[in-house]
Amino acid sequence: MAAFLGTSFLALALIALALKARNWANIIFREQCTIKTELQELKFNNIKTLDSISRQLVNLNQETVNAASLNALNLNFPVFFGEWSIDTHQCRILVNTILEKRPKCIVELGSGTSTIVIAKVLKLLGLTATFHATIDHEEKYLNITREIAKLNELDSNIHFIHSPLAFNNKHNQLWYSDLIEKIGENKIDLLIIDGPPGPLQKNSRYPAIPELRASLNADTTIILDDANRPDEKNIIDQWLKEFSGFEVEYRQEGHGTAIFRRTRNQDL
Repeated sequence: MAAFLGTSFLALALIALALKARNWANIIFREQCTIKTELQELKFNNIKTLDSISRQLVNLNQETVNAASLNALNLNFPVFFGEWSIDTHQCRILVNTILEKRPKCIVELGSGTSTIVIAKVLKLLGLTATFHATIDHEEKYLNITREIAKLNELDSNIHFIHSPLAFNNKHNQLWYSDLIEKIGENKIDLLIIDGPPGPLQKNSRYPAIPELRASLNADTTIILDDANRPDEKNIIDQWLKEFSGFEVEYRQEGHGTAIFRRTRNQDL
């Protein structure tokens, strides 16, 4: 009897050891899986980080090239790029667009650095007959732009238009008051949209095409700044759905730029 009990206890002990070993094996296996997953995530995150750093370096290099090229404008008084102003990527797009299109009417929603650059390029190209209007809802910033333009001897060919924001019932948001009347009968060849400010309201710049569609020329080009922001991406999608007469080119460098080109002989 004692031998039987001894054998039974030994069997139970062996079973217990086997179960314990199995549990430890499961624990070790789970730990190995966790470690493997963490290593994979670390590798993935490192790749993402390296990609991000690489993109930033390329972006910085391009910004440097752009800034150096813009020195050729030879301004008497400096202008600044980035943050709230347009960046050098968009500035390069503006210069190339003006050079290619030779627009007879340029309208900017939002005054600032772009105003000075556009005016200087027009002067260098001898396009003094081009109607160049810069619109701002803040008279303070419009006057600052006017002063910088004056210091660069560019103010005489710029139409500085103060257009306070007012509630627009059609779009249920704030928009430039009496904008069409202030632009007049000019047909817009190049429209730059850098206002109203994005943080002011949801989809702040959406009304630009609906409000100005009657003033857009048959082959107009529209440049939308800050196209990397969620609101601007949403605006781009809405415009493409609602107005079939456009094709869009998106460039993500810097703040991001969306370039809308109107398809010839096609109504909006």
